[in-house]
Amino acid sequence: MQRLNKILVLIIFFIGACGLKEAPKMAPKVATISPITSLLQEEGGCESSVTPKATEVLNEVEQLYSGLIVTIARYNQTYTNSEGLRSPQTLGTGSFLMATAKKPMVLASEDLLSELDALKVGLEAIFGVSFWSSSNPLSEVDNSDEVVLLTRQLNSLLVKARRLQALSCQREALAERANRDIRPYIKFLEEGPSNRLCEELLSSSSCEMERVLFQRQGRESDFYSHYTKPFKKRMQSFFEFKQKSQWQCHQEGEGSLLVIPTQYDQEFQRRIGGSLGQLNAFVSSRWSGDNFKIKFIPYQKEVHPFKLEVKWSRTHLSYVNDDEPTIIYLSSFLNYEKLLVTFAHELGHVFGFPDCYHEFYERESKKIIYYALDETGTNLMCHLSAQARVPQDYVKALKNSYCD
Repeated sequence: MQRLNKILVLIIFFIGACGLKEAPKMAPKVATISPITSLLQEEGGCESSVTPKATEVLNEVEQLYSGLIVTIARYNQTYTNSEGLRSPQTLGTGSFLMATAKKPMVLASEDLLSELDALKVGLEAIFGVSFWSSSNPLSEVDNSDEVVLLTRQLNSLLVKARRLQALSCQREALAERANRDIRPYIKFLEEGPSNRLCEELLSSSSCEMERVLFQRQGRESDFYSHYTKPFKKRMQSFFEFKQKSQWQCHQEGEGSLLVIPTQYDQEFQRRIGGSLGQLNAFVSSRWSGDNFKIKFIPYQKEVHPFKLEVKWSRTHLSYVNDDEPTIIYLSSFLNYEKLLVTFAHELGHVFGFPDCYHEFYERESKKIIYYALDETGTNLMCHLSAQARVPQDYVKALKNSYCD
């Protein structure tokens, strides 16, 4: 019997040792750049595959949004002595889109419709039933702060409805990203080693057997270090810089100036008009740091070997494609404030920085899950908030790659 136990221990040891020779297989690599495929560029594009339910949700949200714009304009004309209510276009989404690993943003038609119903109830309690109808009288507002709150929630709902509709034709591609969900690893980092590591992080059948074995040998830290290595690498991939283009860098005083020859399509220039200089200045400020600046200049074919192209996207998404790394497509549905931030974000992809958020389709729940990997809300490549900027270590990597 004692001999049998020794043999069993040896068998377990060799099974464990074999398991540790090779880390668990990583999920297929999926680009972390905006989840856009060539499908958007094909004739017909996404529109032919969009689910009717997602379109229905978007239509209903847009109707309420338009109705609120008209209502606020009517209100400000009716109650001339009031300070005036701000229209949805002048208000952002506040913090409603701050999705993190702990509190991800979930996109599903039923959930968005429930949010819409709740907003209708809230707005009707303020303005009166069916307030969006021009024939109905409006109640005077006692609390304008509540209107601001509900308006920002509606703005947030509109953003989510547009994203759901735009991504509904990419559910299969997004489903392949589900096995790159990094939330269990983040939980592991926060809570420390757990007996549930094998259950929550791994699918290896020998994992639990190895964990017990190495625990008995006093080598449990080696076990955790080995099995979390692939997840650590996956986490790092969301922040890993890979130079994708060639731009000229010049010395300017004691600092460096990265020059970006840029060509805007005619429609973009027509719609932006005289605000193009302000747009460039904003984006430059977001990518500048100590002794480093970027500058947009008009592209001249005879002078510049490379160029950045900026074009309108007729979808609700803005993106940079892997096979066109120096072309930025900006959604024509963006308001000016969002256009500024989105341009700055997409320029990061041109330079070679990935999105530091994760988005995937969950087949079981039939929902799209989205969360950022920066809980501070300050990293421009994770969040599209007006306050977000480029971290200084990003600026340093950019300078080292293009200028040094």
